[in-house]
Amino acid sequence: MAFMQRLAIQTSDPRAVCWAGGNLEGEVVLVLTDSTLIRGIRLSYRCEAHVDFMDDGLEVEVEESDDEDNAGMSGNPAHKKRKKKKGFMKGVTGTPRRRTATEKFLETTSILWGTEPTASFGEMMPAGHHSLAFDVQVPKQLPASFEGRYGFVRHWLECVVDRPGASEMSTKRALSVISHADLNKDPVATKKIHHREEVILCCGCLRPDRYDVSYELPYRGYVPGETMFPDFRFRNFTRNPINIFVRLQMITTYKAKTRRKITTKVVAEEKKTVHRAEVTKWEPSLQVPALPPTGLGGCHIIDARFFFEVRVTLSTSLNIT
Repeated sequence: MAFMQRLAIQTSDPRAVCWAGGNLEGEVVLVLTDSTLIRGIRLSYRCEAHVDFMDDGLEVEVEESDDEDNAGMSGNPAHKKRKKKKGFMKGVTGTPRRRTATEKFLETTSILWGTEPTASFGEMMPAGHHSLAFDVQVPKQLPASFEGRYGFVRHWLECVVDRPGASEMSTKRALSVISHADLNKDPVATKKIHHREEVILCCGCLRPDRYDVSYELPYRGYVPGETMFPDFRFRNFTRNPINIFVRLQMITTYKAKTRRKITTKVVAEEKKTVHRAEVTKWEPSLQVPALPPTGLGGCHIIDARFFFEVRVTLSTSLNIT
């Protein structure tokens, strides 16, 4: 590659961040040390999701349907109709295997300089510094960028320098795409969360302990950067301190055909200790970090959901979506 000193993709945003439904502007910078015969310089935009995991201890999806068998062939009335139940089986099924899946959302190519790749001729590009501007439309329906333990959704640009009779030269630039999620159109987003529970603890000593907890959130829909302010009331009538954990969790499901891998990640957490015989009011604050939208905008092999969880250390856990 002695003829080429530099090949780079530069976006107008130095962080290469853009919105789904918007335009991505930038330029391809090419520095040649000598005049070079080039057929074309092409820029491609790609969006792809990929999943890769081992299937030991997974959930296996079982299809359900009602099948009519040929009773005239078997002559057995028990074979006239066979029912398959729909649900999930948990556990290892056979030998652990590597499971992969790929979902391609978009692949577009534009020519910045030169002609089609099928052409048999090229054009001399003089030595020096060349800047080729581009303006790419990012479709609104694309899912947001996502990086997980067992899979990802990635957007990237790739520039190819095509030379007749010689190998191609290429470079890539990863993008961070943010998809739109309008909470005003989600009927669940404005619904309040309210829960109250009383727990009685008894070990057979005829002196049962108890505590009760109640909490509420004014609504369910939040965006990154916003702060959640749950309102707690707690009464501890036990003889020991009690720890309360308030968490925002992201549960991600990776899918490869009939196999699934599920991971749980705590993205925000607050803790409080309620001492014996204490009655208290608590208003923790959970700031929502930078997260992908619920459902990942139509990706079929990766699904991200968020849950508000309240956990008490005395063998009681309350999970509210």
